[in-house]
Amino acid sequence: MPKKVVNSNLVEHTDDNGKLVYRIDKQKKTIEYHVKKDPNRQGFEFDKIYFEGFDKLPSGFYSNGFGITSGGYLLRDKLYGKFGSNFDLLISNTSKSKIIKKGAKQLVVLNYDDLSIFQDRIRDIKKEKNTENQIAADFYINRFFPKHFEETEEIDASLYQENQIAEVLNKVDLKDNLSKDDAEALLKFYPEFLEIAGSKLHGKKKLIQVSKNKTETEIVYLESVIKEFEKKLEQNLVENKWQEFLREYILLFNTNYSTFIEKASISLAGKYPDFMLIDIFNFLDIYEIKKPSTNLLKHDTSRDNYYWDVELVKAISQVENYIDEVSKNSLTFRDIIKKKKGIEIRVIKPRAFIIAGHSYQLDNITKEENFRLLNTSLKNVEIIMYDELLTSLKNFLSRLKNK
Repeated sequence: MPKKVVNSNLVEHTDDNGKLVYRIDKQKKTIEYHVKKDPNRQGFEFDKIYFEGFDKLPSGFYSNGFGITSGGYLLRDKLYGKFGSNFDLLISNTSKSKIIKKGAKQLVVLNYDDLSIFQDRIRDIKKEKNTENQIAADFYINRFFPKHFEETEEIDASLYQENQIAEVLNKVDLKDNLSKDDAEALLKFYPEFLEIAGSKLHGKKKLIQVSKNKTETEIVYLESVIKEFEKKLEQNLVENKWQEFLREYILLFNTNYSTFIEKASISLAGKYPDFMLIDIFNFLDIYEIKKPSTNLLKHDTSRDNYYWDVELVKAISQVENYIDEVSKNSLTFRDIIKKKKGIEIRVIKPRAFIIAGHSYQLDNITKEENFRLLNTSLKNVEIIMYDELLTSLKNFLSRLKNK
């Protein structure tokens, strides 16, 4: 997009026809964004959107002037339905969301983090809907042309879908609002869940199960693994040594997993991850292994905050490519795993985990807060620090001893 520097503080971005799209005042950290009218869209449109606390156009807005990206039309229509055209929209990087009356108009101040949360949710909903549509299309195209398209199973909307229980259990007011029927249903389901979880454990490396029949041998084994882990953390090991260690013991760190698969062991070609884990319900997750010394954050001195270090950015991009490759070729991938490993896996919105860094790098509150914010903003990707793995293993050992 053409850029014109008016002076040392003022920069204007125009479209190919020379029409102003947005103007940035770097000294004041303000932006005046001129919204283009989309000829394919009816009804009210913002004339301008104002920004404070920004020296460049943030993500979530079209650089060509067509306004807010994901969910923008929903936000626009809600505000128009409430205030008509008598309001201005200010996106703030410094103020909380609020509405201020200014004469005949309303000033709608929308905090940028609030907008980002809204847009993330809209994108998630669209992704889930697209997945459902794709599954339905696969099912019916096989039904119409069975000789040419592989058979797939249509998901019945009345059946349980993944993550529904997690969404309910994560509600903060859950325990205070459980009904008698809720409590009885949970009590009935819990023993069934334990039985199902136990029966789904497989693979050459069995998970150590927390049960009435735990043995002293299991405790001694875990203690030896913890001791070895702590010793390795004191050494400056290269990346492949950490891969060897975690390949041997990764199933101990998260009891949701039953087995792991290496790319080399199934002769996969292409952009597939070297290290994959299958959980007890046969869902696939992707793991990328870096080092404890891998830098997590870089400091932005101009804004006094932190962003991902370049090595971590590369790792995030890599696992996102893995997710895309696995998702696009899910049927072929599932067939290969079934043929080579005898496991029926489920490839539905795979998650990726990057094991990297250590919390000693987060040596002040700002770093800690920025790390948590950056981590939670990732889509289907999570950064796990090495000492978090160690803590998880120690907690597991403690539960074994106290059960």
